[in-house]
Parts: sequence; structure tokens; C-alpha cells
Amino acid sequence: VNNWYSAFLISKSYNSKFYAVLQPNIFSSQGDLDKLILPIKINEINEYKKLYPLIIEEVQKKCLIDESFCSTFVDGSKWIESHSNVFIDEVHLNQKGNSIIVDNLERIQKLKR
Repeated sequence: VNNWYSAFLISKSYNSKFYAVLQPNIFSSQGDLDKLILPIKINEINEYKKLYPLIIEEVQKKCLIDESFCSTFVDGSKWIESHSNVFIDEVHLNQKGNSIIVDNLERIQKLKR
């Protein structure tokens, strides 16, 4: 979150747009672990399930300090539907998954103009 905030401040100083996107992973999307191409370890599952709520909590704290940062945060963690078979491991997407991300980013850009 601190890196996102730093990037936001740099972008702001150059009068550029910045979006901090919390990307989907197989756990936030509740995807099917049995369809992964690459294996995953149980400790990784537990780490991801704990991490995303903590990231969102930290973003909310940062928003209290700088409300303009809050408008740049995009929670994309649920962009992938659970029945979609688009993950090759816990975070990496195949071509179809990447297309879903691009479509959502384009939609966000249009909304925030």
C-alpha cells in the first residue's frame, strides 16, 4: 500500500492518472483449485486468505490521511467469476483471464474520466 501511495504521489506531481488495483487471485475469486496447471501449497492458501483483508484495511487507513488516494484504489479481487477456468496458479492468469482484467481496467478508466 505504501508503494501504491508513493506511485500515486509521483503520478499526481506529474498530473498523471494512477490506479492502485488489487488484482484477483484464485482465492478471492473462489476458483477451482483442482483445475490449476501448477500445484499450490496449503500454506500459500492460508497466506492469501489473510493478506487481502489486511491490504484493504491498510488502504482504508491511507484514505483517512489522503482522501484523494482513495479514489485511485480499485478492488479487482472479485473480477474473476468462480466458475471461470482462467488461473494457471494462485495468481497468474491464462489469456482469457488477462482479457477479463483488461476489460475491467478499460471499464474503470471510462468511469473515472
